[in-house]
Amino acid sequence: MKIKRNKLLVVLCVLGLCTMLFSGCENSANTEDEVQSASLEDNGEGQSENITEAEIWKSQVTVDEFGDIDENSDLAISSICTGSFSNTATRESDLVANVFLMANAGKSGYIMGFILHEYADPDSVISYTSSEANNIILKTKINDEIKDDYEVSAKAPSGDLLLMDNSVFDIIGALQNGEDIKCIIYLGNSEYRFDIKSGNFNDVFKDIDIWGAEHTESIQKEQEAKKNSIDENNTMTMGTYEQDADESNGKEAIEWIVLEKQGSRKLLISKYALDCQPYNTEDIDITWEDSSVRDWLNNEFFNEAFSQEEQKHISISTVENEQVKLTDRWNSVGGNTTEDKVFLLSYEEYMSFFNGEEICIPSVYATSRPDAGELWENNDCIWWLRSSGMTQNTAIIINRGGTISGTVSGMNYVRPAIWVNE
Repeated sequence: MKIKRNKLLVVLCVLGLCTMLFSGCENSANTEDEVQSASLEDNGEGQSENITEAEIWKSQVTVDEFGDIDENSDLAISSICTGSFSNTATRESDLVANVFLMANAGKSGYIMGFILHEYADPDSVISYTSSEANNIILKTKINDEIKDDYEVSAKAPSGDLLLMDNSVFDIIGALQNGEDIKCIIYLGNSEYRFDIKSGNFNDVFKDIDIWGAEHTESIQKEQEAKKNSIDENNTMTMGTYEQDADESNGKEAIEWIVLEKQGSRKLLISKYALDCQPYNTEDIDITWEDSSVRDWLNNEFFNEAFSQEEQKHISISTVENEQVKLTDRWNSVGGNTTEDKVFLLSYEEYMSFFNGEEICIPSVYATSRPDAGELWENNDCIWWLRSSGMTQNTAIIINRGGTISGTVSGMNYVRPAIWVNE
């Protein structure tokens, strides 16, 4: 099973949250004597159905005297979860897990943390060796489906266990959909089991929603207005590119989705992600105009994918690169207008053509590329848009299920777009 690896980008100053988040939870642990089996299928069955505290998410955001959120406040929410833990010294003993979700230091993404208290004792915080800290695994199960393993970051000898990057979006998405999450954390010889309840998650998540409620609502309205706006069965083939990772049988025909028709012209996007590339090879402030992925698309890919005759039918397109500012925290610029034969969709174009529910499957060849991006459980992938992200060294990506993130750099999948003349 593929492990989603998370970089410990920062050692957060979240240890101070431990006392704050644990307040009032001493009486929350309440597990039955029934012994749970060792499988994820039975996780949480030992918990009492009468626990209400475990279903309550609480905001840790501070407000000023007018009731407005303090802009210097840590954007965090938390929930108290109960469960059990086992190791070589004990079996099915009471556990209280404080789960907190907070915006990262730049308020450009989220980090989820777990504070585990053995024997439901607020003064008992787990400890671990450096070698154990490098191999802490979180298993989750949502709607009877066991998800990928996640590698949890930690800093010995004790403290919070941190989950960050794309892994957090899995959990946020499930909680937003009202789904409870069964969890097992494996740390050395210890096994910690607890359920994260969705409860009133959506009511308090708005306090730390870095995208903003107005943006979320506008996206929902746009997606509703353009449902069924494209027909993914309206496809055509043009060009060839290695896709099955077997060069001995030659390149495969590229299948394109027709997004728009203007007279004799058609706007196409590849049905599958054809390659995996960095938006830019250097982690510097960048726009589409100077990005390495633009250079790759208009040179290496263009010449590799299309014959000279096919190239004659591909238009040189005027590509506008407007600023995207989804919230006040977005400070990047879009850059100059460019002239391109091959390009990536912009944020505006994506919102115009897609309903936010589609998935993108990469080719076998794309997944075989060095440092290829990770896949979700449906084998769908994260793919680039050309629009700048929240900060100038990032670009917007389309995440699982069509959700949008603007805090990403590094390697992700590529869906080329072209205008062709019939």
